[in-house]
Amino acid sequence: MLPPNPSIPASAIVDPSLSDSIPTIPDPLAAHVPRRTTGATVLHPQCPLCLQTFSTPCALRRHMPRHTGNFKFWCKECSKGFPHRQGYQAHLDKHEGITFPCQKCDKRFQTKISLKYHQSEHTGIYVHYCQFCNQGFNRKIQLLTHEEQCR
Repeated sequence: MLPPNPSIPASAIVDPSLSDSIPTIPDPLAAHVPRRTTGATVLHPQCPLCLQTFSTPCALRRHMPRHTGNFKFWCKECSKGFPHRQGYQAHLDKHEGITFPCQKCDKRFQTKISLKYHQSEHTGIYVHYCQFCNQGFNRKIQLLTHEEQCR
C-alpha cells in the first residue's frame, strides 16, 4: 500500500469498497467504439427524400446533393453535375476514353472499381458470400438477390 499523499485532503480519499457507488466519468473514446460490439441498437441516418439509410451523418450529407442539385463539380462537355471530385474525375476519364485493362485477359473497364470487381473472377476472392451455398459476390445487392432465390 502506498503511503498517504499529504497534498490530497483526507475528505477526497474514497474507501475502495464503495467504488460501485461512485459515478463514473464517461469515456470520450467510447463514442469511437463500433456500436455493434456493444450490442446497442444503431439508428442510421435516413434521407428524408428517398429513404436510403447511411452509416454516418457525414455519409447522408454527402448524399443530399443528388436530390438538391447543389453540385461542386460540373462537366463542361455534357453539363452533368457531381457532388464529389472522385466521381467527377471518373466521369472525365470516360469522356477521354481512359480505360483500365485487366492484366489476365483482354477486357478493359471504365473505372478502377469495375476492374477490381472483374479481377475477382480470376482470383476467386469476393467481398460477400452466400450463407446458404457459399457463392461469392462483389456487390451486396447481388448477394441479397441471390440469397432470396437460394433459400
